Amino acid sequence: EVDSSWPLTSRQHLLIQHMPKSGGTSFRKMIFQDASRYGKTLQTHYGETQPELGASKFDAKHPAQVIMGHGVNFHTLQPVALGSSVRYVTMVRSPLPWSLSLYLHFHRNVETHTDKKLVEFVRGLFTHCKGLERDSTGTGCAGQLYAWFSGGAPDMPDKCESAASFFTHPSRLLLVNERYEESIWLLYQMLGWGSPPALEHMNTQQNAAYDQHIPLRTMSSIADILADSCLPDIYDAARERFEHVYRIVRTHCTDREPCDVATSKLGHDLWTPLQGG
Repeated sequence: EVDSSWPLTSRQHLLIQHMPKSGGTSFRKMIFQDASRYGKTLQTHYGETQPELGASKFDAKHPAQVIMGHGVNFHTLQPVALGSSVRYVTMVRSPLPWSLSLYLHFHRNVETHTDKKLVEFVRGLFTHCKGLERDSTGTGCAGQLYAWFSGGAPDMPDKCESAASFFTHPSRLLLVNERYEESIWLLYQMLGWGSPPALEHMNTQQNAAYDQHIPLRTMSSIADILADSCLPDIYDAARERFEHVYRIVRTHCTDREPCDVATSKLGHDLWTPLQGG
């Protein structure tokens, strides 16, 4: 086994926010299998126990070493308990394909959709999430955008700047669906787990066939709705942060076998735990 700068003892916690329709199901299976192999305790935070994953239900009073679910956000297990530390991971996806994939998830029969219905669906995502509308004075968020909100950013004059800054805090390791293989490689290096296993994708949909049925005017309408939100700001900042960290770690790992970034000060600075106390 490769030593890790984060051996995940009983007081060190890896919290994985599962953003829907961003590759999280495949990601979870892989991480949970290898976390188990390394002897880590597991919990899921989906509102129900998933015994097939070999994990128990999330218990805030007795948290596991690795916790993943839709219920995880960047406030989970805060304030951090004395003697404990937490680090976060999430995988983001470009807002336009993400919203289309989310729509397809709830409307699996692609032959029956209408362009008007699709646009109304995307607009409706913000009905209960004024906290991510660029020019709204609202602060809360519920519904399918909860992972983009992630518990809420600190109040700042520029709402979207605050959301982007909140997402890219050094305690979060940000991964990108469009760079899936590179993202998984980066996570494994940062955990000191060596080379990741062969990748497999679950919950895949025939999005290419679906996309062909969407007129340009509909895509433009959806893009306009998203542009009036903080989602593009969050994604762009997350993507920029990912590329920055990935480039540094890839350079560091060149000619190092195994790569020692997980045990280095560099790795700690790039992905800094929140410490209790």
